[in-house]
Amino acid sequence: MSEFIDGVRRILVTRGIQKSQKEYLSSGKGVFTKGDVVVLVNDLSASASEIVSGALQDCQRATILGQRTYGKGSVQNVLQIPRHTAYLKLTTAYYYLPSGRLLHRKEGEKTWGVDPQVDVRMTPKQTRHC
Repeated sequence: MSEFIDGVRRILVTRGIQKSQKEYLSSGKGVFTKGDVVVLVNDLSASASEIVSGALQDCQRATILGQRTYGKGSVQNVLQIPRHTAYLKLTTAYYYLPSGRLLHRKEGEKTWGVDPQVDVRMTPKQTRHC
């Protein structure tokens, strides 16, 4: 993602369950910082694609086209339970865009994921042929 962003800028923040926060910055060494960028997303775009498209949108580096993304913005760890053949998947943090917007879709929330600037809907037939 740093390839498309000019200068050192915040591209992602994770906030943990114990109020811990980690900030991720672009490298400041972008090669493709000129020209137009369009990112196509839909309701099946999740996780890393939401982080990239949302950060590029927040940094005014890309136009997002399509439909609102899925809303999978959580950091999860898989822990083995000692002396058992069981595992526990634990959500330990959530991803936030540079604007501070939470990516993860939480129950009852009206906003999540990445909203495109240009809304484009595909029919089920068009989707099957992609």
